[in-house]
Amino acid sequence: MVGIRKREETLSRTRLHRRRRWRREKKLTTADIMEDARISASESGQSFTKIRRHVLSTLLQTEKALTAYEILDRLEGVGASAPPTAYRALDFLVDLGYVKRVESLNAYTALKQGPTDEPIGLFICKTCQAVREIDFPETDNMIDNLMKSQSFDSDSLLLEVHGRCKSETECVMA
Repeated sequence: MVGIRKREETLSRTRLHRRRRWRREKKLTTADIMEDARISASESGQSFTKIRRHVLSTLLQTEKALTAYEILDRLEGVGASAPPTAYRALDFLVDLGYVKRVESLNAYTALKQGPTDEPIGLFICKTCQAVREIDFPETDNMIDNLMKSQSFDSDSLLLEVHGRCKSETECVMA
């Protein structure tokens, strides 16, 4: 699946530039992403609460996309365990750009390389349900040109690619 996200107005150019460099130079650790999310929340004038931290950490530690109710099940002992709690935390993390909603699965996945304004791909394995994040820098221009030729302006774009890992041994949960 390919998700193309336009730069959020709340994200500064400097922070996005750093994220682009991260995506090229190294694989980020969970601690890197968590600290950056804390900083982003602070810069946007919001707090990175215990529940928000737990939701992001849970998504970063799994290869699968999780539904809000699966996340809610993992919130026991962390805080309030009502559906709105999970949805509010997910909405917050989606707005910050650390989590992506997988439309076809009605589930959520963490962006393991952090927020970006560049095109990304999320490939979903039908066998093991793993979601892999892939960069697609050349896709942005192609889609922008197509939209211009059709006099169309998008608010958001989501392309999803469903298939299977190359072999059973590559499947995360097979």
